[in-house]
Amino acid sequence: MPDTETRLLEAERALHRLEMQIEQYQLHFAELTGQPYEADKVHGVLNRMTIELEWQRRYCELLGNAVAADGHLAKNGSRVI
Repeated sequence: MPDTETRLLEAERALHRLEMQIEQYQLHFAELTGQPYEADKVHGVLNRMTIELEWQRRYCELLGNAVAADGHLAKNGSRVI
């Protein structure tokens, strides 16, 4: 199993990819003003992606806290088993 720092890097990459996807969908959504059905579909996808983005941000925050705690413990000579 990857260590916490590796998991954090992977989570941050996933967060960045998701942010880019949302930006692309927002641009696509703006282009669909004359197509209400397609715009509704994209709007639904954007809503789901926005929720997923918030979850991913929270996950990154939790992993960041874990990495900081591990670093603090290592600095003070303690070790988590």
